Amino acid sequence: MPIKRKTNTDKLETNDTKQTTPVNDQVSTNNVEKTTDVIAYKTAQAAKLSLRSTGLLTYQLGFVETVQQLFVRIQSNETGGYFSKEWVPLDAVITCLEANVKSKEPFTAATLKTSFVSKSQNNAGFLAAILKAEGLLVGIVGKTNLLSFDKEHYDKWVADNIQQATNSTASSVESKTVQTLTKKKTLSKTTAKKNADKKPTTATSSSEEDDAVIEQLTK
Repeated sequence: MPIKRKTNTDKLETNDTKQTTPVNDQVSTNNVEKTTDVIAYKTAQAAKLSLRSTGLLTYQLGFVETVQQLFVRIQSNETGGYFSKEWVPLDAVITCLEANVKSKEPFTAATLKTSFVSKSQNNAGFLAAILKAEGLLVGIVGKTNLLSFDKEHYDKWVADNIQQATNSTASSVESKTVQTLTKKKTLSKTTAKKNADKKPTTATSSSEEDDAVIEQLTK
């Protein structure tokens, strides 16, 4: 399902940012007049393509469960440099690489330029570095500026990552449920102490039910 993307203004990033919990960003779909969350399920780092370049790139992989679609975005650059932090659908990447998939000819990072809505000069090169770090692109021996792409490997990677993203999303929801119930239990106990001289209310029963749910979720 195609995605209509919103982009951030190109930014100069100098600090390395690592995300340890799922992050929501807004992406709107073409056929649904509402926004849906992109969940960042993985944050990692990648070396740049050029051997002369220093510093690492931090990137995120995201997932939109409602359309079962994967996304990638550049999060930060240790040494600075303009780039866009927009979420790029992996479908857009494949569209850029289709011609090369058919011809099996090596290509340069510039092939990925149209994956982005914005036009920052480092976008394509940084994205190629990220895809290489994920094993989706392979450098050509003796030709540091040329890359190759294996569609069969990509299809397996997509299946594996959709499963990983789905598990991550489910785990996040479960964790939030436990946190909510624990907070509710704490508030219930606080209220019970304040009303210790009164007869027990149904809040005690509710607390016991919450304990049972928390125990089940944390097994």
